[in-house]
Amino acid sequence: MQNLRYRSDNLQSEKNNMTIIFQLFFFLENITLAVVVPSFSLTR
Repeated sequence: MQNLRYRSDNLQSEKNNMTIIFQLFFFLENITLAVVVPSFSLTR
């Protein structure tokens, strides 16, 4: 039983890591859009 619980905890933390990575990715994407789009429209 202990082993099973450990594995589920491990899965949970892995899921949290994925969520953090996705949030970072979207955050970076938003920053890139916020920077690139205005400069792109300025050059046109």
